[in-house]
Amino acid sequence: MTNFSTPIMKSNSQPHTLEPALRMEGVTVSYGSMLAVREVFLEIPSHQITAFIGPSGCGKSTVLRCFNRTNDLIPSARITGNVFSRGSIYMARRLIL
Repeated sequence: MTNFSTPIMKSNSQPHTLEPALRMEGVTVSYGSMLAVREVFLEIPSHQITAFIGPSGCGKSTVLRCFNRTNDLIPSARITGNVFSRGSIYMARRLIL
């Protein structure tokens, strides 16, 4: 997995790596029988702007809904994997389809 953590310089000029603001590990989302995204591993760095760019239907909104937990409001949504916010577990939801 590529580490996209943001290096910063401390006062003693030693590089220091920030904890990612958000992280996903092995997240799979389906709506009913439709698989939306499979096995997503993603780190969103702290103190940087991040954009999700891609064609319609590729899963951008589905991934964002995992971060803000609005998939929880969709009855047919099934999510597996882990989502972390600033290093703490934010969502650990395991559902067997």
